[in-house]
Amino acid sequence: MPQIYRFECNHCGLRLATGWGGFMYVLDAIGQRVVCPHPLEPFIMADVLGDAKPRERKKRIGFMSHCACRSCAAKLLFDVQRDELICHNCESTNIAEVRQMVGETCPKCGEGKIKCIDTGMIS
Repeated sequence: MPQIYRFECNHCGLRLATGWGGFMYVLDAIGQRVVCPHPLEPFIMADVLGDAKPRERKKRIGFMSHCACRSCAAKLLFDVQRDELICHNCESTNIAEVRQMVGETCPKCGEGKIKCIDTGMIS
């Protein structure tokens, strides 16, 4: 079971995300992303994928990561393996997964550091 973390600035309190970094999804028959919340991933995937062959299944499963824009501090969701990483707010390509931003200077206040805080909860 994954631990739940909070990613936030230790100066201004900007909260980038809470969780373990993202969530799984599966593409339905028309290419729409269907969220697979933990711990129901295998059941939703089986329901959506039906009798798809293993190769097809692999192509239709992905992971949405909690990301942030280092330019404007926008909170974003991307499949970093498949999506074009462009901020929907300012069009910057300076995007990172929040887990990668731990220890970096806060993109909002420019003074604090992004910290990973253990909430003490598990999913």
